Amino acid sequence: MHGPILQIIYRDPIEDFEGMLVIDSLVDGLAGGGLRVTKSVSLTEVTRLAKGMTLKNRMMGLPLGGGKSAICYDPTSPGLEDALVRFFEHVGPICSKMYGWGPDMNTPPDLCDAVAKRAGLKSRHMALAESSPYGYEGVDNYNKALRLTKGPLSITNARTAIGVTGAVETGARVYGKASPLRVAIQGFGSVGMGTAYFLAQRGHQIVGVADAGGCYTAPDGLDCDALMAAKGDKREIDRTALSAGIHCGHRDEIFATKCDVLVLAAGPDAVGTKEVPELNCDMIVEGGNFSVAPEAFEALKARSIDVVPDFIASGGAICTVSGIIQLGWDIDPDKLLGEIEGRVSKATEEVGLEARSKGITMREAGLLRLPENMR
Repeated sequence: MHGPILQIIYRDPIEDFEGMLVIDSLVDGLAGGGLRVTKSVSLTEVTRLAKGMTLKNRMMGLPLGGGKSAICYDPTSPGLEDALVRFFEHVGPICSKMYGWGPDMNTPPDLCDAVAKRAGLKSRHMALAESSPYGYEGVDNYNKALRLTKGPLSITNARTAIGVTGAVETGARVYGKASPLRVAIQGFGSVGMGTAYFLAQRGHQIVGVADAGGCYTAPDGLDCDALMAAKGDKREIDRTALSAGIHCGHRDEIFATKCDVLVLAAGPDAVGTKEVPELNCDMIVEGGNFSVAPEAFEALKARSIDVVPDFIASGGAICTVSGIIQLGWDIDPDKLLGEIEGRVSKATEEVGLEARSKGITMREAGLLRLPENMR
């Protein structure tokens, strides 16, 4: 693979933390990707994520290259916003001209907006807005869209989940798996919870979910409404609020849960070589970035477990940004979510069929679709 076209490392003069901005590729001079804050993030990780955004934007047919930013910092620290402001004051010229950024790990939208304003940027999407025919009206429409709802979900929480839902259904169809599907979901944050909601609405069985607090399974299917109520606004599902008949176990039991499709919607490298022998699924859908560790792909292939890769399945968030600000999509919830699901499903089908015809993985088939200078 080619390396990134730009890497910036910032060393904070006050607290001595590192910040990183990586531009992997540009399309018409622009790149997009999220802002991450963890205590362990590294330049290697940010570079990998920026490459993933190149792939994701290409697969979704968006006029953006790939980028990513991060600071290595405690996300619970009261100094977080000030630390981010200092970082973005340093990289502001890049953000005003070529890089649009948004929420990622530990960076909710309100924090991102506050940081951009304090750092002297017109918007965290300034680069996109100033090159778009829709300008800052597109940014205003994007912000309005995030506050809209679909059923019990905000668009903020539904946008990635609806794409993952499309990837699950389309991937299963391409690889000949009968519907309704039995689905297990690792991670019950916005992506996992939203995916469970949409799949259950379409008649599929959610046979297991896991979060940091445990794994909850029922062979005849879980009641997703009850699960969502048991979580509420807490970080984890309250197992005392669950009905009898649900097995409650350790969170890693989700890997051995018998299902047609396992959705990975938690942290990176969730399935490595250690987890592959435990798996009891036919297909994995990566709902989060790099959910499958690089060293696990060969072992999954040997077990004939197909994988819909992250750069296809998790394209909903960047679709919302680019679609509204750059392409002028309608923000009606049904139309917006339909556009996202349509793009993810189309990419899943095309790449899946190519992978099957060539006897390669979907990740390999996706990489072949990149121009040589972006691989």
